[in-house]
Amino acid sequence: MRTRDWMNRLVSAAGFAALLAVGCQESTGSGLVRVQVSLARADAATSVALAPQDVTSGSVDINNVATLTATLDSVQLQTSGSQGWQTVKPASAQPIDLLDLPAASVALDLGTVLLETGACKARLFLTDPKITFTDAVVVGQFTFDASTEYDVTIPSGPQTGLKADGSCDVPAGGTTVTLAFDANATVGTIAATGNGSILLSPVIHIVQP
Repeated sequence: MRTRDWMNRLVSAAGFAALLAVGCQESTGSGLVRVQVSLARADAATSVALAPQDVTSGSVDINNVATLTATLDSVQLQTSGSQGWQTVKPASAQPIDLLDLPAASVALDLGTVLLETGACKARLFLTDPKITFTDAVVVGQFTFDASTEYDVTIPSGPQTGLKADGSCDVPAGGTTVTLAFDANATVGTIAATGNGSILLSPVIHIVQP
């Protein structure tokens, strides 16, 4: 089930624009497993077409988006047996272009977290998202110029983070989970607010072999 309950900060592990790779191995004597968190982008296999929203929204061709940047604040993971959300923070808070994230095979590494085994979920926190276009784009009654950097509003509750679409599992023997930022589906949600600013709901998928 897709949950697009986003906030002005998003949740994702290891790198941001749109994959979270989680590698697990048992932690000796603790009953926990070590989860390695990383971030990448969705590919054609995970991309999902999303219908445009109503009113002042419209689907923008991904080729008309030059950059979609944000600063990755943190990624949080949780399993059914864990005590609350466990947080992974990147080494440095540098803005990253979500459209320029690496593919899953070379995903950006964020760090590790210890979790109990069981069903898992993830959320990503981003700050200061911005977008630029290659050509002038019309959304509803508003026109957004090329090469101008626009602030982006991500609708959500302030504490909930960006939820991933789907679920994952952390077994005792270890596994790999991918959190994928879906640029095509995200751009399909673009809308304009009443004051002419950009509104969108980023889409990320949990992908597990």
